[in-house]
Amino acid sequence: LTEERVKAMNNFIEINKSELKFNAVFVAIVVAKGENLVDARLKSPMVKTNIVMDYANEHPDKFNRLVTDRNDGQGAINEVMSASVTPDFHDDVMKFVDFSTLSERMAKSNSISMDFVGKFHGWTRAAFISIERDENGNQSKVMYVTKIIDEDKKKEQEMFANSYSDELTKLFNRRAYENDINQTEINSANKIYVSVDVNELKVTNDNLGHEAGDELLVGVAQCMKRCFGPYGKVYRVGGDEFVVILYATDVQLENIKKDFERTVAEWKGKLIDGLTVACGYVPLREFPELDIHE
Repeated sequence: LTEERVKAMNNFIEINKSELKFNAVFVAIVVAKGENLVDARLKSPMVKTNIVMDYANEHPDKFNRLVTDRNDGQGAINEVMSASVTPDFHDDVMKFVDFSTLSERMAKSNSISMDFVGKFHGWTRAAFISIERDENGNQSKVMYVTKIIDEDKKKEQEMFANSYSDELTKLFNRRAYENDINQTEINSANKIYVSVDVNELKVTNDNLGHEAGDELLVGVAQCMKRCFGPYGKVYRVGGDEFVVILYATDVQLENIKKDFERTVAEWKGKLIDGLTVACGYVPLREFPELDIHE
């Protein structure tokens, strides 16, 4: 962002700040207003994570036109956001920045926000914040801001994943299983319930130690993930108990069974030479009168 453009934007803000009203001019003012916030921290590394800055640097000519064109405020913010948002979120973001519905959406709130994935810096939060209302309670001044929240989102997603993940095997845990099983339709044509128990886990723990027992559990999890993973979700629901909810045709199921048996037979660990399991397969369509727990 050149010094000349910063100066031009600040001049534009100064000239138009008295017109920061909820009208057609407002959005162009908002774009410039957002940039003014950037100008106040130009020496900060955070300047690199501002959507309007990114757009200004990528499209300097277009941006110069936007901050000097007072006749197409909605078009200005649409152009900046459209160029900054990934396709999956484009339509929702365009609805969010639509000023024709903003008064109604903010009638009972001083702020509204939405999260989306941006092209430049990942997860981003956009917000409209009420600055002033008229005597009838309608918005008369509103500020539009964006904030990069990619790191926060990643931490949030990691915490969510950990809450549904078994720490030892990295499979889905019992909480994930119970959440998913309550949403399972019993009469699905290709849905198959698979139960797997690890043989001799207690004997292994008693004779070779818990490190060997953990290796046994991880080995079973690896075999299951390899063979069942492409067709469904694999859960560790207890100490030596595993469950899979598969989506497979009869032909696919026969191939999966053979592959799993072969994979288990060939597995060898560092502390133990092999493993065995007890495995049962139940096509849910064969028991339409029962619920999933039965």
